[in-house]
Order: sequence, then structure tokens, then C-alpha cells
Amino acid sequence: MVLNVILEDEGVRPPSEGMIQAAIDLSEQLSKENQVAPTSVVPDGDGGIVFTRQKGKIVEKIHLWEDGNVCHSVFEGTTLLHRTQTS
Repeated sequence: MVLNVILEDEGVRPPSEGMIQAAIDLSEQLSKENQVAPTSVVPDGDGGIVFTRQKGKIVEKIHLWEDGNVCHSVFEGTTLLHRTQTS
């Protein structure tokens, strides 16, 4: 795919098809749980994907790492309130 070549030339590793499917699966799971939709979903530049949800000063990030790990972080402003990591 041309876009992947351009990204790789820029030093950015795009998400794989498997990673995109994992993001779709997470989106479906969050929807089934009636969770608030993310305010952004972006690639991390290293083959992973980051979901961000924000409500006021509370920011929640779900980072899907390329190696299969998932990091869930909650911030109030710049203060980390909670972080869990699973593999």
C-alpha cells in the first residue's frame, strides 16, 4: 500500500491489519458496554493505536501496543490518577 511506504519513509510504523482489527474489536466491546465513544483514535507511530476520551479535566487513554500489551491511563489535567497494563 502506498500510504504504508510513505509512513515508513517518514520513520512512522503504521498499524498492522491485526492491530487495526484489535482496535475495531475494542471499539465494539466499548460500545456493547455503553461506554462513551473516544474523542480521538490515532496511530502511535510505533505500530500501535491510542484511544482517547476526555470529559472536562479527566482524560482517559487506552493504548494498544503492537506487542499485544494494553495500557489504560486516567489523568486529571496532567496528574496521573490510575494506570493499568495488561498483555
